[in-house]
Amino acid sequence: MAAFGAPGSYALMGAVVGHRLANPWLLKSFSLAMAALLVWVAITIGYEHVWLPLVSNTV
Repeated sequence: MAAFGAPGSYALMGAVVGHRLANPWLLKSFSLAMAALLVWVAITIGYEHVWLPLVSNTV
């Protein structure tokens, strides 16, 4: 039951916010900002969990 909590709440928020955002420019800007944040998180995860352990293990 708890596994459906986050995706369900995201879908509900998306439906509510999607209807309120009538301006396509605003929606596109929001999507680009979220994409930039996703790229930043991917880079930091890769750096912290892949690059740093690889470098620290080479003696």
